[in-house]
Amino acid sequence: MNRDGTQQFVIVGQGRCGSNLLKFSLKQNGCVSVIGELYNKNVYTDVFEFDGVYRAQRFYETELAKGPVIAAGFKIFAHQATRKPAKTVWQYLVKKKIKVIHLERKNKVDRLISLEVANATGSFLKRSESDEYKRQQLDFPVSWWRERIKKDYVIEDELTKRFAKNPYIHVYYEDLVSDWTEQTGRIQRFLDVPVQEVNKAIEKQEFKLKSDRLKNYEELVAAFKNTDCGWMF
Repeated sequence: MNRDGTQQFVIVGQGRCGSNLLKFSLKQNGCVSVIGELYNKNVYTDVFEFDGVYRAQRFYETELAKGPVIAAGFKIFAHQATRKPAKTVWQYLVKKKIKVIHLERKNKVDRLISLEVANATGSFLKRSESDEYKRQQLDFPVSWWRERIKKDYVIEDELTKRFAKNPYIHVYYEDLVSDWTEQTGRIQRFLDVPVQEVNKAIEKQEFKLKSDRLKNYEELVAAFKNTDCGWMF
């Protein structure tokens, strides 16, 4: 908390973990200002023109000057701002003990399917009923899935350790969706803003069964059957 009672926060994690759902829903609380990926080079062409600290400070100062905003935050994914000059933002978030909302998806397979289909079709935000989206299938080998699932866990563990000394809240996407009122209330209390009932602002994008999305579905089920990740398929 700043001296004037305002809150600075950040939403961290990986793509397709519910960050857009949370962002658009928190925006329904008039005391909260939250935007998307402030360090997404595909959205902001000047990401690597400014020091990462300057970019974050400018955002917080601008947003917290707006009444009645008392909590301001942005999204940043683990793969963003990884080179100079933008990368200084990560140390800044730790040094200034910025409040951290860490979003994670328990089912790594669901995350990866959603990510790969979105990448292939360009449908990242709104639920798509296009023929291209419906027809999209994935055909990655067993080794690809093993490596990507393992990498997911490594990245999430690194984020948890990085922000060990920050005011921190860990939210699983599955819990957010299934226990909406409790989880959104918990997040608003963490931000020290008046708790308001907020609606799910967007629909879950992926709607197809894994057996329809994955060309080698049966092979994957058999390969992971007796592993800790078997339930994900």
